[in-house]
Amino acid sequence: AVSEDAAPASALLALPVSLWARVMHFLHVHELLGRVVALSPWHAAMLGEERCWETLAMPRGAKRLERLLRLMVVEESELWAWPLLHVRLLDLDLAGASWDTVDLLEKLLNKSLDVRETLSTVRLRRIPAMPA
Repeated sequence: AVSEDAAPASALLALPVSLWARVMHFLHVHELLGRVVALSPWHAAMLGEERCWETLAMPRGAKRLERLLRLMVVEESELWAWPLLHVRLLDLDLAGASWDTVDLLEKLLNKSLDVRETLSTVRLRRIPAMPA
Protein backbone atom coordinates (compact mmCIF):
# COMPACT_ATOMS: atom_id res chain seq x y z
CA ALA A 1 0.00 0.00 0.00
CA VAL A 2 1.25 3.45 -0.90
CA SER A 3 0.49 6.33 1.41
CA GLU A 4 -1.01 9.54 0.07
CA ASP A 5 2.17 11.45 1.00
CA ALA A 6 4.46 9.08 -0.93
CA ALA A 7 2.64 9.39 -4.26
CA PRO A 8 3.47 13.06 -4.96
CA ALA A 9 7.13 12.57 -3.95
CA SER A 10 7.56 9.61 -6.29
CA ALA A 11 5.95 11.58 -9.10
CA LEU A 12 8.41 14.43 -8.52
CA LEU A 13 11.38 12.07 -8.57
CA ALA A 14 10.24 10.61 -11.89
CA LEU A 15 10.63 13.94 -13.71
CA PRO A 16 13.50 14.05 -16.24
CA VAL A 17 16.84 15.47 -15.10
CA SER A 18 16.71 18.19 -17.77
CA LEU A 19 13.43 19.46 -16.32
CA TRP A 20 14.93 19.58 -12.82
CA ALA A 21 17.84 21.64 -14.17
CA ARG A 22 15.46 24.12 -15.82
CA VAL A 23 13.36 24.44 -12.65
CA MET A 24 16.44 25.05 -10.50
CA HIS A 25 17.72 27.61 -12.99
CA PHE A 26 14.69 29.85 -12.37
CA LEU A 27 13.99 29.42 -8.65
CA HIS A 28 15.07 32.04 -6.17
CA VAL A 29 18.07 30.94 -4.10
CA HIS A 30 16.19 30.77 -0.80
CA GLU A 31 13.49 28.62 -2.41
CA LEU A 32 16.03 26.47 -4.18
CA LEU A 33 17.99 25.60 -1.08
CA GLY A 34 15.00 24.89 1.10
CA ARG A 35 12.89 22.89 -1.34
CA VAL A 36 15.47 20.96 -3.31
CA VAL A 37 17.50 19.81 -0.33
CA ALA A 38 14.28 18.60 1.29
CA LEU A 39 13.48 16.41 -1.74
CA SER A 40 16.56 14.22 -1.84
CA PRO A 41 20.36 14.24 -1.64
CA TRP A 42 20.50 13.38 -5.35
CA HIS A 43 18.61 16.53 -6.28
CA ALA A 44 20.66 18.57 -3.81
CA ALA A 45 23.77 17.50 -5.72
CA MET A 46 22.43 19.39 -8.74
CA LEU A 47 23.20 22.59 -6.83
CA GLY A 48 26.74 22.09 -8.07
CA GLU A 49 25.60 22.98 -11.59
CA GLU A 50 26.87 26.47 -12.41
CA ARG A 51 23.70 27.49 -14.26
CA CYS A 52 21.71 27.13 -11.03
CA TRP A 53 23.46 30.22 -9.73
CA GLU A 54 23.22 32.55 -12.73
CA THR A 55 20.34 34.48 -11.16
CA LEU A 56 20.40 35.67 -7.56
CA ALA A 57 17.01 37.20 -6.83
CA MET A 58 15.08 38.02 -3.71
CA PRO A 59 11.48 39.21 -3.72
CA ARG A 60 10.23 41.89 -1.35
CA GLY A 61 11.00 41.25 2.29
CA ALA A 62 13.49 43.41 4.14
CA LYS A 63 14.16 40.91 6.94
CA ARG A 64 14.58 37.96 4.55
CA LEU A 65 16.91 39.98 2.34
CA GLU A 66 19.04 41.05 5.29
CA ARG A 67 19.20 37.45 6.56
CA LEU A 68 20.22 36.09 3.14
CA LEU A 69 22.88 38.77 2.65
CA ARG A 70 24.23 38.18 6.16
CA LEU A 71 24.53 34.45 5.42
CA MET A 72 26.29 35.05 2.10
CA VAL A 73 28.68 37.79 3.20
CA VAL A 74 29.34 37.17 6.90
CA GLU A 75 28.18 33.95 8.53
CA GLU A 76 28.63 31.42 5.72
CA SER A 77 30.89 33.31 3.31
CA GLU A 78 33.08 30.27 2.59
CA LEU A 79 30.05 28.15 1.72
CA TRP A 80 28.67 30.83 -0.61
CA ALA A 81 31.98 31.76 -2.26
CA TRP A 82 31.71 29.33 -5.19
CA PRO A 83 28.02 29.88 -6.06
CA LEU A 84 28.41 33.67 -5.93
CA LEU A 85 31.18 33.57 -8.55
CA HIS A 86 28.60 32.31 -11.09
CA VAL A 87 25.94 34.99 -10.56
CA ARG A 88 25.21 36.82 -13.81
CA LEU A 89 22.02 38.61 -12.72
CA LEU A 90 21.48 40.20 -9.31
CA ASP A 91 17.85 41.20 -8.75
CA LEU A 92 16.91 42.55 -5.32
CA ASP A 93 13.97 44.49 -3.92
CA LEU A 94 15.27 46.82 -1.20
CA ALA A 95 11.93 48.14 0.05
CA GLY A 96 12.22 48.76 3.79
CA ALA A 97 15.93 47.91 3.85
CA SER A 98 17.98 48.94 6.88
CA TRP A 99 21.46 50.48 6.95
CA ASP A 100 22.80 47.00 7.82
CA THR A 101 21.23 45.57 4.68
CA VAL A 102 22.71 48.33 2.52
CA ASP A 103 26.12 47.70 4.08
CA LEU A 104 25.83 43.95 3.42
CA LEU A 105 24.80 44.64 -0.19
CA GLU A 106 27.86 46.85 -0.63
CA LYS A 107 30.09 44.04 0.68
CA LEU A 108 28.38 41.55 -1.64
CA LEU A 109 28.99 43.75 -4.69
CA ASN A 110 32.55 44.72 -3.76
CA LYS A 111 33.91 41.44 -2.41
CA SER A 112 31.73 38.42 -3.21
CA LEU A 113 30.46 38.74 -6.78
CA ASP A 114 32.68 38.53 -9.84
CA VAL A 115 31.88 41.99 -11.23
CA ARG A 116 34.67 41.92 -13.82
CA GLU A 117 34.00 38.59 -15.52
CA THR A 118 30.56 37.16 -14.73
CA LEU A 119 28.07 39.65 -13.28
CA SER A 120 26.36 41.37 -16.19
CA THR A 121 23.13 42.80 -14.75
CA VAL A 122 22.31 44.41 -11.41
CA ARG A 123 18.68 45.30 -10.80
CA LEU A 124 18.00 46.96 -7.46
CA ARG A 125 14.40 48.02 -6.95
CA ARG A 126 12.86 50.40 -4.41
CA ILE A 127 16.10 51.60 -2.88
CA PRO A 128 15.15 53.67 0.17
CA ALA A 129 16.46 57.26 0.23
CA MET A 130 16.89 56.89 3.99
CA PRO A 131 17.24 53.24 5.07
CA ALA A 132 15.36 52.24 8.21
